[in-house]
Amino acid sequence: MLYRKQIVSFVVALATGLAVGIAYILPLKIYFGDPFLTVHTYTTRDYGAARIVGPHGHLFGWPFHGIVAGTLAYPAPWTNLVLSFFWIGLVLAGTLMMLSHRFRKYAKEYPAEAVFCGFYLLAIFSYDYLVWARGSFMRFSIPVLPFIFFAMIIFLPKDRRIFWALSLATPVLSAISEAGVRNVFR
Repeated sequence: MLYRKQIVSFVVALATGLAVGIAYILPLKIYFGDPFLTVHTYTTRDYGAARIVGPHGHLFGWPFHGIVAGTLAYPAPWTNLVLSFFWIGLVLAGTLMMLSHRFRKYAKEYPAEAVFCGFYLLAIFSYDYLVWARGSFMRFSIPVLPFIFFAMIIFLPKDRRIFWALSLATPVLSAISEAGVRNVFR
């Protein structure tokens, strides 16, 4: 907005973001005495051990390190691994499709969105909290999924019947996944 000289829109967006931030940290300050309690809790409880976080003890490291090391350090059922790596592969494929002429044209027209998308993708692929890097990748990727699907639009089906079928099947598959495949079919 500043780049486009939309000062009023920028001030409104900034004020909205500050209001949300204050609404988030104010109860933490009032009830616990620490407005950054969630950050401090993560760093003191979870990130202190090198096994949980990468060998350097930081939240972010080399791309894919947390995903690979976390998968090796914390075994998961094969169904969970298939689901997690499907999403990682999907986001990675979309990221590679962002190199296309069509997406580069979009990035030139909307540079703020492209910068957000690039940094966010770098962050989720470089997240080095071994327990969550792979297992929560689906949840972490939600903010960039519109960009991923836009970049991959040439591969998406155009027939709405496919989307209707998927809209019926995905909640069922999600419920089965959440309950556990073995529990559902027992």
